Amino acid sequence: MAKAKSTKSVKITTAILCILAIIIGFLAGGFVYLYLNQEESDVFVNGDLSIHFYGLGNHYSGDSIFIQCGDNDILIDAGSRQSSAEAIINYVDQYVEDGVLEYVIVTHSDRDHIAGFVGTSSVDGIFEHYEVETIIEFPKTNKTIEDSQILGNYYEARDVEVESGAKCYTALECYNNENGAQRVYELAPGVEMEILYNYYYDYNASDENNYSVCLMFNQGDNHRRLGERRRRILSGI
Repeated sequence: MAKAKSTKSVKITTAILCILAIIIGFLAGGFVYLYLNQEESDVFVNGDLSIHFYGLGNHYSGDSIFIQCGDNDILIDAGSRQSSAEAIINYVDQYVEDGVLEYVIVTHSDRDHIAGFVGTSSVDGIFEHYEVETIIEFPKTNKTIEDSQILGNYYEARDVEVESGAKCYTALECYNNENGAQRVYELAPGVEMEILYNYYYDYNASDENNYSVCLMFNQGDNHRRLGERRRRILSGI
């Protein structure tokens, strides 16, 4: 009799474990599905500084990062296709209420970093949609407007923005504090955006990525702690 009860107890326990395994498997599958189908967007917040990495509305690879600090809104790059401007604007407009980007950083001249600045015949580009106060861009490129139409379109749209009042500096001018540019920009009390030196600001490279504008955001003494391990640099590479 005791053996029969023991066998029955084992069967009940086994059944319960099987049911739990099915439930856990179902939930895990649901989480996996949601993860694989989520809209790409990661936001890192630390005090006054928030950094946003988001999807560009298509399956092409490309870069665009939005940073908000105090009253300053910063956009780094606008890849990957001209139509990406719509996805970027839809996201950034959730945070930028006055239509002004205080800083736009254009890391280098590859299409997957500059296309959205231009837009299309049906979608405004970043420079059309926003009033930009300061543009900081790559100091060198091996491309010409003859062999890169998108680069020519970028220059044209940028020049229109400058004519409308935007200031435009190269990263090298910023690093050298030349022509009104600054190496360090104060974004909020205790938070700075620093333009770092890159060897290829001055010298030629075979890869456009090597010309990238390199930045570091200093939040109090945080940059020192990061520097001891490995300084965290946001760049276009």
